[in-house]
Amino acid sequence: MVDQRLGISDEEFFTDPWRTRKAIQRKLMEKKEEAFVVDAPERVTMDSKSSLPLAVLRVYKVGAPSHFVRSAVITAVNLHNGDITAARAFDPPPPSTGPAGAGGASDAMMGEAQLVDLTQRLSLPMARADYLLTMIVLDRVSTRRRMRVVESAAYEDPAVDEFLRTHVAARSERPKAFPATGSDPRSILPVYDAMDESPPIPEVQGIELSIDRVTLLPATTCAVWGSFRLPVEARHLIAKGPTTPGAKLTTAIIPITLLLTGSVDPTPKLAHLQVPCHRALVSVGGQSIATGHFTVDLAKLVKIGMTPQTYFIYAFSGPVLHGPTPAAFVHIPLTSSARPDSNR
Repeated sequence: MVDQRLGISDEEFFTDPWRTRKAIQRKLMEKKEEAFVVDAPERVTMDSKSSLPLAVLRVYKVGAPSHFVRSAVITAVNLHNGDITAARAFDPPPPSTGPAGAGGASDAMMGEAQLVDLTQRLSLPMARADYLLTMIVLDRVSTRRRMRVVESAAYEDPAVDEFLRTHVAARSERPKAFPATGSDPRSILPVYDAMDESPPIPEVQGIELSIDRVTLLPATTCAVWGSFRLPVEARHLIAKGPTTPGAKLTTAIIPITLLLTGSVDPTPKLAHLQVPCHRALVSVGGQSIATGHFTVDLAKLVKIGMTPQTYFIYAFSGPVLHGPTPAAFVHIPLTSSARPDSNR
């Protein structure tokens, strides 16, 4: 991944997206290593456009194994309401007829360019929105691109964005913690306080995760420990204190989404959490900030399955992104003494 833009206008994403391709490819190829550039128009107008394009340009060594097309995942965070959408960026390639990298890698470099329509790939509607776009390829993360979808190029009314944010907050029901404490009688999880394994609260806005590096399949329990320091919006606030004597004070419910993409099956898995904050909020620059911890059972939130692979775990909350945190799931081969006796 390279932090570089294509250097084209918003209109050229629809008319001539690869005008600068040769010049950019040449610079990338000089480094003799795989790299990719992700870019998108900063503003798309609904009165003249019917798609939301994301341009992806990459270079790679001829003959070298690459998991890019098979593993690339695209995510979009709607900054108006915090919703996150994720999907594989490309259709899976056909099965290879030979071993990966057959013929041996050389110093020769190749380039390819693809335009992804997010209205189709992520089913994003052509409606007013403010998106933060990210491409994830296993443990690599692209530079994040912001795309605003507005009604018209003639006039952009700033009051509309403020209305949408207020409207979302007004229509939101009082948030509830999810997973609920004590939701699984067989486990103490989830826990929304610090545990011995919990990572420290980040010193700056962000999320931290911790998980056992290797877990034996089948994974009936898989704890993920997390901490956060995140901005609080109106819809996250809890207006009243606890109604049950002895219950903990909850000041806010913070939405955090975990995304898993695997080394064997990269199809993204999403776990949407609503994490209660039991600490007093602090004000920084006029913005309320929540801090806290959470521990959840990943095996109860997503289907881990029985395929041995390494998952790369990312955490999203509004514009905040953390990751990857890798976690491998493995089988231990049965020894001869452990195999069932076929003569019995």
